[in-house]
Amino acid sequence: MSSSPSRLPILAGVALLAALAGGPSARADVIHMKSGQKIQGKIVQDDGSTLIVDTKFGRMTFERAKVERIELQRLPKEEVAARRKAAGDDAAKMFEVAKYAKEKRLEKEYREVLQAVVDIDPNHAEANEALGRVPYDGKWFTPEELEEYKAELADQMKERGRVLYKGKWIKEETAKRLQGYELYQGNWLKWPEIYTLQAEENMGPMLGVELEIRTSEHFALRSQLDEEAQKEILDVLEAGFAHFSEIFAPDAIEANIMDFYPIAVYVFPDPNYITTFVQPDGYMEKLYNPPRGVNERYVDAHSFPIFFPRPLIVASEGRHLKSGGSRMISLLGFLSHYAGNMYVRRFKRGGKIPGWVESGLSHYYEGLLNGYRTLSVTEYVGYEHVDKWGDKLGNFKQWYERMADAQFRSTLPRWSTFRDKIVEEIDAYEQVKSYFLVSFMLEKYPQEFVDYVRDAYREYGRPRRQIKEEEAFQTAFNGRSTAELEQEFEAWVATLGDHPPVDG
Repeated sequence: MSSSPSRLPILAGVALLAALAGGPSARADVIHMKSGQKIQGKIVQDDGSTLIVDTKFGRMTFERAKVERIELQRLPKEEVAARRKAAGDDAAKMFEVAKYAKEKRLEKEYREVLQAVVDIDPNHAEANEALGRVPYDGKWFTPEELEEYKAELADQMKERGRVLYKGKWIKEETAKRLQGYELYQGNWLKWPEIYTLQAEENMGPMLGVELEIRTSEHFALRSQLDEEAQKEILDVLEAGFAHFSEIFAPDAIEANIMDFYPIAVYVFPDPNYITTFVQPDGYMEKLYNPPRGVNERYVDAHSFPIFFPRPLIVASEGRHLKSGGSRMISLLGFLSHYAGNMYVRRFKRGGKIPGWVESGLSHYYEGLLNGYRTLSVTEYVGYEHVDKWGDKLGNFKQWYERMADAQFRSTLPRWSTFRDKIVEEIDAYEQVKSYFLVSFMLEKYPQEFVDYVRDAYREYGRPRRQIKEEEAFQTAFNGRSTAELEQEFEAWVATLGDHPPVDG
């Protein structure tokens, strides 16, 4: 049903009256009566004789003659306009106007006044931040403006041969060098990449042999082995690296040292190439910067490792067979032994390591990674080569068989007598015991063992102070003595049986 035409003016009048009486845009005037009374409300009618006002108490009617004066109040929008005019070019006063507009929930006016503030003072931080702008290069930008500005600036700087590095525009060459790159044959490469390329380029001319290069995350293998053998070697070495990292949890500095250079592994088809490899002023010296005197030490070696500054493992095929077995088993035995040695050496950043730890971990990883099938290690005394293992201590199977004999165990040296020796000073029987001690520690006291290895002989602080081996041990093991732990070790080793975990 349609509305009656006669009622439309009435409805319109009611709506108008409602609009005058309230709502966010209506005025709240103040009527000052001659009696001193103040009435606040909305004037509905003022015909000169009668004043009708809507107040919060209802509609009130007054005689106009009793009214002293009427104070007309501005709308919030009108107040903003008036305050803006009064603020003039004063950014601080104008920002107060913006705060008033925000308080009155006048969003449009609020943003307009903020813009007026930054027009007066382009660096007004509060106004710029309120507008969603960010500071950059001494100016304020919206996110979109900043993106465009950066793109334009980058183009300009590129023409000038400069790039952004840690907040500063510097020469591209300088930035590359600061990031660890060097210009090599027209390309910016990091040192590990350069060393790899140099090794490839110089291998034929300097060594007289071409070796295929196969890489993994932490190793670079160079050999003439078939693809399957190459993959097996890298898989074994990487498995050891992952196992060591899980147990020892290297911190950022330790991890950087362990990861920075790929560990180069050379497997030569003939040991004669090793002599060429180590000759003075030759391939190894030019590419790997070995410690002084190493060349002469390894002239007749069939295999050897170098730990710093660039890690290196060298071996040859088929010269380390013990008690039968395949050449591959023998090779993996040597490589996994040296890899165990490499893991802890890199973890310690080239620092001193208790000899029983270094020896024990090397044998531990040789056994773990190679299925306890070998024990291809030469005994060292005073850095000189001596005879191979004797007294039926030639492989892991023999080690376990002998350690199962309580009488044999009783003849082994006490832990306390060799705990402070370096690895080259440890004899065959101390090395046997070191392997089982490390295995015991990793099973029963892994965290204490890691803490001890990390801190033994470590230097720290200013002035620098060295943590002695004994201090590191006492701290890691909460003051327990080696004699006390040796009793636990004896009980543990007696339960192992007479063969390795995987019988070799």
